[in-house]
Amino acid sequence: MIYKIYKDVGSGLNMNRKGLWMIRDAKKGLCSTIFINFKDRLTRFGFKYLEAYLSEFNVSIACVNELDDKRPESELVEDLVAIVHSFCGQLYRMRLARILETKNRRSLKL
Repeated sequence: MIYKIYKDVGSGLNMNRKGLWMIRDAKKGLCSTIFINFKDRLTRFGFKYLEAYLSEFNVSIACVNELDDKRPESELVEDLVAIVHSFCGQLYRMRLARILETKNRRSLKL
């Protein structure tokens, strides 16, 4: 029986997204298996830790579309690209916030 379907398009690096509420529900015993498309969409780093943690609550994680033939080098490159992408996004958001703040100040002076 399906308890709930969580839809989350957030980054695997973002720890403040709705999709992670499923961990709270799993801890409460509301489900026994969490199905995900790809493990790096759940969390970019620490997947094994999360898997071990949830097993303490008798909850398993099943990756539906995961490829098992990835070489370790490929995974490291993907992780590095994800980190750089995440930091670039943060820098762009910070820059946009500064630009908007400057525009707001200018409009208040008029």
